[in-house]
Amino acid sequence: MVGSRDDGTRLVGSPLGDNGFCSQYVLDLFEKKYEPIFKMLAALNHPQAAWRGLSVLDLQGGLVHLLHTTPPRLILEVLSKIEKRRRSFFESAIVGRVLDDLQWKYAELPFSEGGWNLIPPRVLALAGYLSSLKACRSPLVELQPIVANDVDKELSSVFELITTLFPSSRPEELLALTSQRDIVHHLMDKQIKDVYNEAEKAPGFQALILGQRQEKVNSWKYAEHKAETFMDGRTFQLCVRRSLRVDIFPKDHYSRELLCAVNVFGDEALSAMKEGGVVQRHNELNKVIANEARDASLGMSVDTQTLALSRNETYRPDIMLAMPLPGITTRPTALDLVVTNPFAKTEINRAAKEPLSAASRGHERKLRENEDRLGKAGFDFLPIALETTGGHMPTVATVMHYILGQKALIMDLPFGEITSNFWQRFSVTLQRMQATMLVRAFNAPDHEED
Repeated sequence: MVGSRDDGTRLVGSPLGDNGFCSQYVLDLFEKKYEPIFKMLAALNHPQAAWRGLSVLDLQGGLVHLLHTTPPRLILEVLSKIEKRRRSFFESAIVGRVLDDLQWKYAELPFSEGGWNLIPPRVLALAGYLSSLKACRSPLVELQPIVANDVDKELSSVFELITTLFPSSRPEELLALTSQRDIVHHLMDKQIKDVYNEAEKAPGFQALILGQRQEKVNSWKYAEHKAETFMDGRTFQLCVRRSLRVDIFPKDHYSRELLCAVNVFGDEALSAMKEGGVVQRHNELNKVIANEARDASLGMSVDTQTLALSRNETYRPDIMLAMPLPGITTRPTALDLVVTNPFAKTEINRAAKEPLSAASRGHERKLRENEDRLGKAGFDFLPIALETTGGHMPTVATVMHYILGQKALIMDLPFGEITSNFWQRFSVTLQRMQATMLVRAFNAPDHEED
């Protein structure tokens, strides 16, 4: 690590000096702390372990501290080198593919936009340093009023740099922002729009973006480091590729295993009925919801109670709740889970323009089929409708809010903790089951994995 020299020194772990000193200091830290760990993580040959290692390294490796405390103008050149090396590691150790520029730009976006939160280092540097300056200004001036002009000059220089690097940024809005997260979103606004505009050329990519922007969809990416949220390496890598619209198969082909044509992204495999993948996905997701309802001590039956709707008609819901859901239903309530594939040929063009269009169609279909006939028999009916991306209808969130709230009361645990754990497990289960469906297509006798 660079020590004290004529052109700079170190104070509280951060460099103080000219452009050359600060740049070398940051690069040395990355090369001596990050790159050896990158090699060790890659050697594990396990994409999820590599991803979790990268996540921990970003939090504890020391680079974030430097970006918060070092003037960005002094280290911009070296940050582009760091971004290239992070990209190379993500591609080789986690995706297992070289990404094109659109896929990488998408991966850089925050989780809330469907990306992998691989925020560009220069954005992190500007946002972190600016938020730190804003937070520290008042206490600094209170201790030493004489520094007020110096801090304000530094703030002005950061705003000028942002205007130069991000001409589309809105200074009047930026002035009002204080948190790093909000500043990051502001600075990445143009990249978010550029990714969406580029994706308009490919309906599948646009449908993916709209799907992965929905609430709770990306919970599997940042799930807690627990055994139940851990996947085998191949499964996780398939999920990563799906999330970035990366080729999974070397070419479009007809799968004899699934009895359908499957494109390079595996879209059709997620709704192919052959080999039972759709049913298994449905059952596993249903179990996750049912377990929460049991923990909440709600009277219920799971896929076992047959309702007599008339002398000649019966119906067996996925979950039958013996009591109404307060504020939602007024009678014993039947729940039915349905997962719709927005990438199916009949859905993809609509899904590329309208968020949750596939889930909405599944929701409406279930209502048409069941609401009236169950209502006449004295039951309320609610569809649990979601898409293969994980996006779900508002009804799902409402139902789960009540069930999870009851569980929190029964177990005397924070509602936020209960909710977070559920959505992570639900999201991981969905991704794991769909990767299994893709593996079946991999194992088709007429196809060899690339």
